[in-house]
Amino acid sequence: MTSIRLPNRSHVTMTGETDPIRYHYQPIIRYFMNKRLAMGAELLGLRRFRRLLDAGYGGGVFLPELANRADELYGIDLHPHVDAVQRMAALEGVRVELRQASICQTGFPDAFFDAVVSISVLEFVDDLAGAIQELARITAPGATVVLGFPGENAMTAAGYRLARTPDPRRVHRATYEDIFRAANRRFTQRRVVKFPAFVPDKFALFFAGEFERGEAS
Repeated sequence: MTSIRLPNRSHVTMTGETDPIRYHYQPIIRYFMNKRLAMGAELLGLRRFRRLLDAGYGGGVFLPELANRADELYGIDLHPHVDAVQRMAALEGVRVELRQASICQTGFPDAFFDAVVSISVLEFVDDLAGAIQELARITAPGATVVLGFPGENAMTAAGYRLARTPDPRRVHRATYEDIFRAANRRFTQRRVVKFPAFVPDKFALFFAGEFERGEAS
């Protein structure tokens, strides 16, 4: 598994009911939680980007890793704990501009980013098409868009129960199939990875896709 730089546990803050940041540091379950980030990092590869957005940064667990891949790093999220995550970033030596904003209305200019990463966010969004349209608007032609989201099956449901997080049937608005369909309408799909890699899609725990923003998106 790709090694991921996580913030020090003492530096992070849980930002809401669905923020699973504490599980990135607990025995056994951290393997599965960090695997999601590793899949996103794998799709980004060793490229360095001018401007990279973490759309739905949560507690900021992915920010230290993403900072190594961008000249300018940005993050948006709906929660109001921007200052707490900004303090974590400062303690970690991470330079990032954080905003409280929706993935459906980010407030950034057109074609501003050459990379966007959004892990475990789109399944919670009411207006999935609007979110994808907004990501297309703020990315430049040729930009890389990496999206990660859970599968929907008995294994993922059991995992949520084990982690004592809200029932996905209550908090998720979109399935992995919905997200793939929406993303493929606006972007060109380049590569998809899943975990475990050897199982049929309907049994996978998590997916990550690399997409490219075309000229006409």
